[in-house]
Amino acid sequence: MLRQHFLFAPCLTWSPEFLEVLQSYFLFLFFVTLMLLRHSLRIFLAGISLLLLLASCSVVRLSYSQEPQLTWWWLDHYVNFSREQEPLAKEAIYHWFVAGRKNCAVA
Repeated sequence: MLRQHFLFAPCLTWSPEFLEVLQSYFLFLFFVTLMLLRHSLRIFLAGISLLLLLASCSVVRLSYSQEPQLTWWWLDHYVNFSREQEPLAKEAIYHWFVAGRKNCAVA
């Protein structure tokens, strides 16, 4: 024969005071859990924000180093350079960005 647990005994009736204490205890546990989750969520969101910031810095650095090539692609799309003009245009774009970087480094 299986023994029944005392909490689930059919003949057991709980007093209203006990039920109030039990309800307030469960509410307390719920709010403590909610606060801990909010704290964990803040830490998680701060970590994600930091990772996105680091990723955006590397994207900016990558695009900054690729500016001459990206500018060439953009100009080549809008202007039809001849084969003689291509190396001159690429060299002019490269020197334009080098000069811009030197001016930014001084400032």
